[in-house]
Amino acid sequence: MSVRSRTAPSTGSETGGLSRDEIAARAYAIYRERPDAASTDVEDWLQAERELREERARTGQPARVQRAIRHFVDHDLASK
Repeated sequence: MSVRSRTAPSTGSETGGLSRDEIAARAYAIYRERPDAASTDVEDWLQAERELREERARTGQPARVQRAIRHFVDHDLASK
């Protein structure tokens, strides 16, 4: 079963303000990084929520904002 086929809240109210798309993208990345099929899509989803919540608590910014900032900083450094 894919991560996207799981029922998830459409708003961020039950997921600490995280969007379903943010969680799904992180869960998919976790799935792709894992060398074996030891965990399930639910475990990947829960791990993704946990990681994104911790990241947001640590920085005060959504993960997508952090990625955009890193992209622009990296691009700027590469052009110098």
